[in-house]
Amino acid sequence: MTGADLHDYPVDPVGYGCSRPDPAWPAGSGLAVQLSIVVPDAAPDAAPDSVRGAAEAASHGVAAATDSPERGFERARRAGVRRRRSTGYGSRVGIHRLRQLLRQHHLPATWFLAPSLAERLPAFAAGLVADGQEVALLGSAADLAGGQAAIGRLRDRLARVTGTAPVGWRSLSRHPDGRKTLVAAGGFLYDTDAADDDLPYWQLAAGRPLLVLPATPLAGRGAAAMARALARGRAEAPARPQCLRLEVDPDRLGRPDEAEAFAAMLAELASGPDLWVATAAAMARHWGDRFPFTWD
Repeated sequence: MTGADLHDYPVDPVGYGCSRPDPAWPAGSGLAVQLSIVVPDAAPDAAPDSVRGAAEAASHGVAAATDSPERGFERARRAGVRRRRSTGYGSRVGIHRLRQLLRQHHLPATWFLAPSLAERLPAFAAGLVADGQEVALLGSAADLAGGQAAIGRLRDRLARVTGTAPVGWRSLSRHPDGRKTLVAAGGFLYDTDAADDDLPYWQLAAGRPLLVLPATPLAGRGAAAMARALARGRAEAPARPQCLRLEVDPDRLGRPDEAEAFAAMLAELASGPDLWVATAAAMARHWGDRFPFTWD
């Protein structure tokens, strides 16, 4: 992995191509699975890091550059912001059910929390860290538009609640210079604002490298779609080692009907000897150790 493989151009149609690396996941696993639980703030008067702030930013054109090759993907992300507008069930009930299921199966996950929500649920947010879960930062294009100082304030707010500074980032909506802002802010191990590969990769932003952990694109957000993706990943893993990063919506998978199917998948994850289930930070550190960024 060299600087020659990377650039600031927003879309790379080649990716790894014929030079696909072997991730050598721990314990000889062919498939790494990362559960990302995305928990926005449903409060209508929340700060700009909430769903409302992200949606308003998108509607005013902050979240996209219309002349970008990514504009089709950006439109999908904007639609995702609208879909992710929480009903309130996820934060009142769903997150607690999901936390209990993870405890039951002794599985790690990464929880992307809006700082405003973490401040409303301080015992829950701190409890996740005590459980051995990772808490990462959930923001928006509006936050990224605020620059390095705005991102630093968000990170400090979340750290005050959890006692641990977040090292990962997830946006509810994209910003054309988002990665440059994250690099400038410093302290981030990885960015998850991508869905374009099944392995992590380095990207240059403002002349500095940042590790990207792409989400696995799914046709649906339910447990059945995730189970199908897991089955395909396991089938391909012996010849094509990869990672499966599944984004979990507590509004949906925290419901009793979906939680039942999700619990069955968690049981499979907990018992699969061919699987490595990890937090996003653990996955990023493994990749960085095995494939450190190098300049030409």
